[in-house]
Amino acid sequence: MRLSPPNAPSFGSRPHFGVPGGMCGVPYDQRISVPPGLRLKAVYLDERCGVRPSPQEPARLIGTPLLDGTHALRLECSDAKGNTVMGEAKLVISRDPRSLWRNVPSDRSSPHWKPDHASQRAECQGWRAQAVSRRGRSHANTGKCREDAVELCIGADQLIAVAVADGAGSAVLSRLGSQVVVEAAIRVLAQAAPQVAAEITPEVLRARLAQAAGAANAALLRASEQQGVPVADLATTLLLCALVPAPQPLLGCLQIGDGVIAACDATSIRPLQHADRGEYAGQTVFVSSARLQPQELAARIHVQALAPTRWIMLATDGVTDPYLETEQDMFDARCWAPIHAQLERAAASDPNSAEQLLTQWLDAFTPGHHDDRTLVLLHPLAGAVGGGR
Repeated sequence: MRLSPPNAPSFGSRPHFGVPGGMCGVPYDQRISVPPGLRLKAVYLDERCGVRPSPQEPARLIGTPLLDGTHALRLECSDAKGNTVMGEAKLVISRDPRSLWRNVPSDRSSPHWKPDHASQRAECQGWRAQAVSRRGRSHANTGKCREDAVELCIGADQLIAVAVADGAGSAVLSRLGSQVVVEAAIRVLAQAAPQVAAEITPEVLRARLAQAAGAANAALLRASEQQGVPVADLATTLLLCALVPAPQPLLGCLQIGDGVIAACDATSIRPLQHADRGEYAGQTVFVSSARLQPQELAARIHVQALAPTRWIMLATDGVTDPYLETEQDMFDARCWAPIHAQLERAAASDPNSAEQLLTQWLDAFTPGHHDDRTLVLLHPLAGAVGGGR
């Protein structure tokens, strides 16, 4: 609807009327600032833009912007003598940044192609593992493949093994690197599980995680030879978790690179590993022979008897960076709150609903954060040993 103001003189001195900008699709409720000595009586604009003056308060603009661009406003005011005079202003509506991003399917014929989105789930001894991996907008915008990788498996119905990897964005074959390390590590963890869970002691679990990391590195070296490229071209991080749910829950994890492994009990959320972060944003370390030297490898493996636990999470930095940007944030309950809320909802849902909730969360638009996002949620089912629900 287009409104036309009555004929009236304009302000000669061109006073400034402040009109806050808006964004398409985002509810708008703002006031026009009016110069002293003037009273705003009516606002005229093309309401097809999605914004209109409030009937009760002309200086208040409300609505949901529909059209981006600069929209002209004609302002009818009265001065101290009661004269009606007209002014002009502009309302700038920005385009929603999400509309600028494309979602170009990756080319299935590309070497080492993997699906743009993937999910897995597994259950063992009263625990569930739910994995979701989504291609980031930065890759979707140009049709590139997902570089993250994730694998779950159940070993002899006694152990849940999880492997997550984040291929380096600067490495040309990182999507191959991430895939070979998770497959190699999972294979070792699954095949090494004994038939009797009681045989898995902390020492045994620690040794198996070390073997899994060694197998992941060996797989990288073989891949580099097969492809005829330096191993740096397959650079990737690696997060490993092995959970023995019963008879007494035992948890082992290993981390090389960034991302987060964390657990939540009845009172707090705590990181289980130290993430490798560089001096600058985005810097980290990757799987290599140097990271598997006995002394350093021992420091990267954490094994513990598991107290009553609500959930355990493994996630690449694409998931956690919007909330946990610094080392201090890792220990701040306020920073964890939005993550905790999402994981609690998923843990309380049936498997299909949980997958849908986690997928929607990982697909949410977060300005400045458009990397691949991969998350694994482990949690006890109702009444399970070691559960804190």
